[in-house]
Amino acid sequence: MEEWGVSIGPGTIHHSDFSVDAGLEITDRLLALAEVPTAVFTANDSLALGVMSAAQRAGVSVPDQLSVVGFNDTPLAARLAVPLTSVKVDFARIAADALDLLLSPAATDRPAVQPHLVERASVASI
Repeated sequence: MEEWGVSIGPGTIHHSDFSVDAGLEITDRLLALAEVPTAVFTANDSLALGVMSAAQRAGVSVPDQLSVVGFNDTPLAARLAVPLTSVKVDFARIAADALDLLLSPAATDRPAVQPHLVERASVASI
């Protein structure tokens, strides 16, 4: 992120479980910082839902004041009041590739599955 001129301030990276409640709790802490972040990237869509709920409760507009990106692109992501931008990963492909590697241990090829961003309304245009 430093390459892009984006600094990560103290108190902006949090470790938690993957629940909506954790997203709520973390967002309350983020919104209390002296320098409130303008974007949040979460480890899954449940956390992102918690972030969006806490933002709404605090009167913070998603995406106008806070952009939110989830991970997994669950079916719920597209159905939220503000549809969630999320990173989609082909877990079935990862499982198939892992099985191939287990069954062919001599193989030297290491497959790479590329995630992709599913853009929806939870991220502001820059």
